[in-house]
Amino acid sequence: MLTDGDGWPISIEVFKGNTQDVKTFVSQIKKLANEFGCESIAMVGDRGMIKADQIADLNEEKFYYITATTKPQMETLLKQWIIQVELFSEKMCKIEHEGIRYILRKNPERAKELEKSRNDKEEKIRELVNAKNKYLRDHPRAKVSTALSLVNEKIKNLGIESFMSIEEYGRTLIVKIDENALKEETYLDGCYVIRSNLPVDEGSMETIHQRYKDLANVEWAFRTMKSDTIELRPIYVRKKPRTRAHVFIEMLSYAIEKYLEEKWKDLNITVEEGIHELMGINSVIVQAGAVKYNEIPEPRELGSKLLSALSVTLPKAIQSRGIKITTRKKLELKRKKQ
Repeated sequence: MLTDGDGWPISIEVFKGNTQDVKTFVSQIKKLANEFGCESIAMVGDRGMIKADQIADLNEEKFYYITATTKPQMETLLKQWIIQVELFSEKMCKIEHEGIRYILRKNPERAKELEKSRNDKEEKIRELVNAKNKYLRDHPRAKVSTALSLVNEKIKNLGIESFMSIEEYGRTLIVKIDENALKEETYLDGCYVIRSNLPVDEGSMETIHQRYKDLANVEWAFRTMKSDTIELRPIYVRKKPRTRAHVFIEMLSYAIEKYLEEKWKDLNITVEEGIHELMGINSVIVQAGAVKYNEIPEPRELGSKLLSALSVTLPKAIQSRGIKITTRKKLELKRKKQ
């Protein structure tokens, strides 16, 4: 899905099977160039979306890119002395090299999250080791190799095998931490590098940084479309046109939900809660002799605020035409009785 800088959907496309993200990128470039007629635009994508091949496709259309570097790429830049660890701080820093701007920053909150996550994983292993040691003490015939294998498998699953290992002394397992490896693992915690070939006169460092952060709007869009309210998944259709139509309707639904979310953001209420509140507004049939009409009562206080935020004014009454709606199921039952 393509969105503008504010997260409003522009286009959505469905691909066959388990198509990788990088394979979907070139069609979006061609769409912007050929269908939308864009002549100069910066595509924003995460580090898994915009790679060397995608940058080459962008260069063909003279488009620009904004993306982030992976940790291995950051380490390469450090080894080449293009960037230095000392430049990472809460305040953004810019480095220009061979036509590419690198924007460096360290997020202290993210660094704390990573540290806490790592400490939690270490604690899980220590608890597991304590439990296995107790089992080995209570069961003399239990194999140490089995316990060691289970703990090592857990360490691998948690992704901390680079600095944590287990050694055995007799029938006791001991946790070992490689401090040098741990330091190597953590020295880039919270650090990130955003890179772009956008010319200086086309966008400032702050603009590039903010545009990359705005990818959160796209992520929010996908989460919203997959929520219980819109339910993009599962799709119980098989034909290609129906699948495309289903996804297109979901995109339109998201646009409506985004509009409601923006209009109701000051009311401290979710879109789902707001819709549920408005569903309580019902008409009352009033009949005086031959005159019959539907009267709409005044909404409750919250309902009035929701409608006011949308600049919607309800009529006091609606003419009643006496039309009855019958669902297909009820209509079939009615025909059977006849």
